[in-house]
Amino acid sequence: MIKDTGRIDAASILLNLTDYRVITVTQELAGRQVLVEPIETEAACPSCGVLTTRIQARPVHQVKDLPAGGDDLQVLVRKRRMACQEPACERRSFVQTTEQLPFRARITTRLSQRLVDEMSCELRAVSRVAAAHGVSWPTVMARLTTVGELVGNVDRMFIRRLGIDEHRFRKVRYALGRTGKVVRIEPWSIVFTDLDTGKILDIVDGRRGTAVKKWLKNRPRYWRQRVQYVAIDMSAEFRKAVRENLPKAKVSVDHFHVIARANLMITQVRRRRSHEVHERRGRATDPAYKYRKLLTCNLENLSIKQVERLKLI
Repeated sequence: MIKDTGRIDAASILLNLTDYRVITVTQELAGRQVLVEPIETEAACPSCGVLTTRIQARPVHQVKDLPAGGDDLQVLVRKRRMACQEPACERRSFVQTTEQLPFRARITTRLSQRLVDEMSCELRAVSRVAAAHGVSWPTVMARLTTVGELVGNVDRMFIRRLGIDEHRFRKVRYALGRTGKVVRIEPWSIVFTDLDTGKILDIVDGRRGTAVKKWLKNRPRYWRQRVQYVAIDMSAEFRKAVRENLPKAKVSVDHFHVIARANLMITQVRRRRSHEVHERRGRATDPAYKYRKLLTCNLENLSIKQVERLKLI
């Protein structure tokens, strides 16, 4: 009995690229190179649908993929150019495609999904994400544009927990307006996030409650009635806009801003006590200033020695 072991070899399992098996792995000067090819040896013609196993050529292309065992791995795909054996078909040959590598694809589907997830769930520059995965800026933007056309309609999404926060993307800029006067360009934007999935729903210019109120009013009534919880920073304008447009939703404050305010209060108390006790500004030798950074650290990030030291303060 003949058993095909090419589908379950250790290298193919380690690479974990669906529909492909590893042929060779070599160590080159530029790094490690892995050569893979599709597991299926037959394919259907895109024009007539007739299956064929006749191979006309085996071109090799380099594609981008997720890092496996390090960042110096180069993936080479040995594709199969199949010959259509149907006499009535006008297409004489075609390239075998898979789910991970569609027609004319230069990056795998799982890498494309990773790019979309990182851009949708985090406020990161496109250039940073592109550099982290070794692709170009237009490549990332092309994926985002495609996904935005498919699932970009916020009104069709079921949002239960909504996050509203302001974000600064750049420095303040000044430009010459149409009237000849210098116009101040604010760098602030308001980010609306789905807290259940972490995906960014929309980004609008501004940092005041008017922008939040306008965005919420543009949502349909059934969409606003589904929202149960809203997380905001300590902004009275944001809270007022949410109360007017989402009266049934419960408003909570982002824990980041709560901790920031608590740390600020600790700093103010330390400064006040230093003036009351020593009648001067705090110094590095004073216990209150010596452990000032220790008081603002997360407890899970402290060592055992730091925790014992914190109990003695």
